[in-house]
Amino acid sequence: MAYFVRSLLLALIFSLALVGHAYYNFSMGGPAIDSDLLQQFWVDVIRSIGKLLAASGLTAWLLIYGTQLSYRHYVQLKWLPKHILIELIFIASSSAAIILLLLCHFLIYNPSRVVINFSYDMKWLNMLQPMLNEANWVIGVAVLAVVLVTPLAINLISVFSRQRFNKALNSVSFLFLATLAGVFYWNTWHLSNAVEPSPDAKVANTHTKLNVIMLGADTLRADRLGAYGYSRNNISPNIDRLAAKSLVADRMYVPLARTAPSLTSIFTSRYPWQHKVRTNFVQPAAVDVSQAFPEVLNKAGYTTSVVGDWAATDLGKLDFGFQRQLLPADQWNIKTLIAQGPKNSRLFLSLFWSNEIGRLWLPEIFYVAGTSIDGHMYQLAKKELQYLAEQPSPFLLTVFTAGAHVPFASPAPYYNMYSNQDYQGESKYVMASFGSVKEVMKNMQRDKHSFDIEQINALYDGTVKQFDDLVGEMLEQLKQLGIADNTLVVVFADHGVDLFEQESWGQGNLLYSSSYRVPLIIYDPRNQKNQINTFTTSSLDIAPTLLDALDLTAPEEMQGQPLSHADSSSVAFYESGMWLGNMPGLPKDRYVYPNITELLDIPNKEDGTFTIKPEYLASINRSRLKAVRKGPYQLERIMLRKGELVSCITDGDQAHECDFSQPPWQALADELSFWLQQEEQSQ
Repeated sequence: MAYFVRSLLLALIFSLALVGHAYYNFSMGGPAIDSDLLQQFWVDVIRSIGKLLAASGLTAWLLIYGTQLSYRHYVQLKWLPKHILIELIFIASSSAAIILLLLCHFLIYNPSRVVINFSYDMKWLNMLQPMLNEANWVIGVAVLAVVLVTPLAINLISVFSRQRFNKALNSVSFLFLATLAGVFYWNTWHLSNAVEPSPDAKVANTHTKLNVIMLGADTLRADRLGAYGYSRNNISPNIDRLAAKSLVADRMYVPLARTAPSLTSIFTSRYPWQHKVRTNFVQPAAVDVSQAFPEVLNKAGYTTSVVGDWAATDLGKLDFGFQRQLLPADQWNIKTLIAQGPKNSRLFLSLFWSNEIGRLWLPEIFYVAGTSIDGHMYQLAKKELQYLAEQPSPFLLTVFTAGAHVPFASPAPYYNMYSNQDYQGESKYVMASFGSVKEVMKNMQRDKHSFDIEQINALYDGTVKQFDDLVGEMLEQLKQLGIADNTLVVVFADHGVDLFEQESWGQGNLLYSSSYRVPLIIYDPRNQKNQINTFTTSSLDIAPTLLDALDLTAPEEMQGQPLSHADSSSVAFYESGMWLGNMPGLPKDRYVYPNITELLDIPNKEDGTFTIKPEYLASINRSRLKAVRKGPYQLERIMLRKGELVSCITDGDQAHECDFSQPPWQALADELSFWLQQEEQSQ
């Protein structure tokens, strides 16, 4: 009993020290907010501290009690003396070794779990380089296992010759260490194995209607796929093979290159100024997503489902009509950010609970933005696909993951697949300085020459390669389930990303095609021919195109049209997102508004959702860059403090003054004027 009490006391001391230190150096994720606003959620802070204390305490107790049991076997065998100081040294060194091995494991296999939650200089992680290979890690695990388990094994062999107390001790030790081994197994190998259909799966999906599966990646550029002309590294063979027998939209643009506005436009087929989602900070009650694509399919007898990670939370936050949802809580929510706690406590817990147990028990830790969990999500998506295939109704399954989103995180082997193996800079594992919106704002203002551009591009290619492999797994799952010939497959993205081709990085800040041009590949098993639509189209056209393929009528609320209706006169309209800082490339005399700390509010204290203060909405919208595009030609406008600046751009050229006497600029000016008039009338 004394041992047990001592282990509980040590776990309590450890958890108090960890969480106390973490909150002393508090580093909450998400946008910077006014301290007075944060104080209004003191109950949530207390609740978060309590949960983190409990989770850290339980985790510490598992470590301490497990290593303590091992020490007691050493004492029984008289290999170590029974002394409180020696016991503490044994527990501390063994626990530290386990933590170090888990840390090295994640740095080898999924480093984003460590880096995103690491609040210290990266040089401390670089010191672990000699241990960061699979062979050394396996040796370390083997040595630690021998040290901890050998005395237990010897005592188990002689268990029947020992006293009843010792039999009980051996039983408890065996079960406890088996539990620790189980947690270790879940963290390291369990979800690396692909989910295969159950041998006794009964596929009831034999109707005549087409199923739809939409596979989306956040921040996936069109020009980084082989099907769109990218030849370096051969990073998208599965998608390219699919595109070779599919409809491919070659010039598709999103109306606003930010996740929430873009996804809303894709599923509602409406412009941001129509559905009212123009930033990531919106109240669900203030927007209009009625008659969205999933809702239309629900009415047609489809089962609709969505699976996603931290990048997909808007698909659950807004009611698009998905009947089944496997999504985390809204990431732009003060209660979610408070629940995640500070970095130090997140790092400790992530080492032990970055697995299915952790997803269910500590979702706020598992789904931290910036971490790579795409592989895990696709394992869950394949299970969901099997479930849907066993139902008699047709289905829509949407899978949307962070994919290629900043900070370009991916697991092994993807994060170092295309990197210089000698690189040891700040962006070795992920693009540096992405731990909070404050860091992102500061990062956006840096000169591009201060970034390791080659390494960042290599990281990005790795994320695209991972997404391609996951798409390949889903296509194989469709075949194994026997429904590949009855399922439309859609590959899409919400927006692209600027990767220093000009002066900046990010998405939706300036109206570059690298941010606004997105891939769209639609595979129809009834027509397996490569069809390339070379006309200018909008992501608003996705839902009408799919409804047309399903022989369903698009609601009147939808503004897009099937891709088959596009022609040489088609144009795309788009606008910039809300700026988080002073972006390189913007005119100095542009129309401005306050920084994000002053802009944000939480009007509904019950749900904790961030919104923009109403008095600033007009200023933000007035400041946006607005553009119309037709083929390679783009006309854009930005409001200045006095007047406006209109620029004409042809792909491959710099912006220049517009000569409206030359085609197509006057026609584009008329199109832009018409769009701006429609927007103004909707306010």
